[in-house]
Amino acid sequence: MEVLNGARRIFAEMSAKCIPHAIIAEVDGNIAGWCGVIAARGEIADLWVSPQFQRRGVATALVAEACQLIRTKGGTVAVLETHRDNSPALSFYHRMTFDICWQAPADWDVVGAVVEKVGLRKFL
Repeated sequence: MEVLNGARRIFAEMSAKCIPHAIIAEVDGNIAGWCGVIAARGEIADLWVSPQFQRRGVATALVAEACQLIRTKGGTVAVLETHRDNSPALSFYHRMTFDICWQAPADWDVVGAVVEKVGLRKFL
C-alpha cells in the first residue's frame, strides 16, 4: 500500500507540473515504474523504475510506449534530459538510440546546486 500511496503522490506532482500523461508499468500486481510524458512537446519528462525491477526491461518498455504516444500525437522527435554524470542513464538512452543534443549547467532546486545536464533526442 505504501508504494501505491507513493505512486499517487508522484502522479499528483506530475499533474501539478502539467505532465499530462503517466505511463505505469506493473509486474505481478506491483508498480514497477512509470514515465511522465508531455506528448505535445515530444518530451519524456520523468522516468522511474523501482530498484527491484531494474534491468528487467521495464524502462525499455516505458520509453518505447512514451515514444509511441509522442508519435501518435504527431511528434517526430522525443526529447529528454538527465544529469551528465548519470552514466547508467546515458548508456540506457544510447541503447534506445537517443543522441546527446545539448549540454549545460542547470539549477537543481531539490539540492540547491548547479549540475551539468544533457539533453537527448531520438527521431521517431
